Amino acid sequence: MRTVGLVSLMFVLMISVSVNAQKQVDLKPKPPVSQFDHDLIVEDDVTGSFLVIDPMSGDYKFYRCSDGFGLSGTGAVKIQGCAVTFEDLTPGRRVLASIDECTQQGKAVVQTFALIGSTADVTTIKESIGDTNMRNNTLGCSNKIQPAR
Repeated sequence: MRTVGLVSLMFVLMISVSVNAQKQVDLKPKPPVSQFDHDLIVEDDVTGSFLVIDPMSGDYKFYRCSDGFGLSGTGAVKIQGCAVTFEDLTPGRRVLASIDECTQQGKAVVQTFALIGSTADVTTIKESIGDTNMRNNTLGCSNKIQPAR
């Protein structure tokens, strides 16, 4: 009786292994799921200058409204819950951003500088961006808060 039970168990296991072996397994890696399906935009409440960040690739574009100065590159994005931090610390530039997706507020600093010993003509800037309401961003270089008269 015991032998029959053992043989039956082995038969069931072999059938199970055979069925599982016939199933196709998808070995292709799945792309990471992002909580963002949009670019992150920090637009200054006073000047309208803005920084646009792609949270998946780290690509960014900065545009200063006062004179049309533009800058683009790729940096590192870190996401922890609602908090998003971004940085591009490369020779000749520093671009930092801190964004709270839950409150829709952000701030950023964009700075360029000449490298020591460089003879290249470099536009040096230091621009601070403060965005108290990321929901009203237009990317249109319009002042959002009118100065008191």
